[in-house]
Amino acid sequence: MGIEALALAGLGAGLGAYNTSRTMNAQNSALNQEVADQQMQQARANSVLRGMIQKVQASTPTAAKTQLSSAYLNAIKQGQQQANLALALPVGAASTAYRDAVTRNAADVNNYGNTQGTLLADMGAPELQRQYEGFDVGRAGTAVSGIARAAADQDAIDRMRVMSIRRNPWLDFLGQAMGSYGMGKAMGGTGAGISSRVPTMNTSSFYDAPIAGDAINYAAYA
Repeated sequence: MGIEALALAGLGAGLGAYNTSRTMNAQNSALNQEVADQQMQQARANSVLRGMIQKVQASTPTAAKTQLSSAYLNAIKQGQQQANLALALPVGAASTAYRDAVTRNAADVNNYGNTQGTLLADMGAPELQRQYEGFDVGRAGTAVSGIARAAADQDAIDRMRVMSIRRNPWLDFLGQAMGSYGMGKAMGGTGAGISSRVPTMNTSSFYDAPIAGDAINYAAYA
């Protein structure tokens, strides 16, 4: 009976050790998932920032120059058409010299407008380029802020998951009962006194403590 009692006590201790190992493994798994979730969010933010940096690095004033040059030349063309209408006279109402002068003047205005439009586009392109780059930076900042909020929400969920992991109280109860009974038998007691040796349970401690721990209060042996 002594060997059986010691074996029973050992089995009770083994249940407690198994419960501890199971709880720690579950907590470690939840913590690893928390870290993985944060790494995923960080990777998303890094991707957004890399894309923004690459876009800014590849930015040139060419597109801005084309846009400004087109806008300037269109404005000059409209003004030139209005000027030509003002100078135009009915056929036969002006001399050939006048008509030739109007044609030359229109060509000169057109050449001057093209030259000035190109010059103004060259001057304004870098500033417009920087505005576009600022828009890209602003969009990236907004995206990263959204990722940061999502990461904070996910972290809160993961922490609650870790905090919810507890020891199995019934395994602790069974292990401690078996240990008490086995030790009682090994020391020459009888099974009749087991009710006074079974540990009582303070169940609130299983759910108050954030980290798994021993939640059994031992009753005084008779």
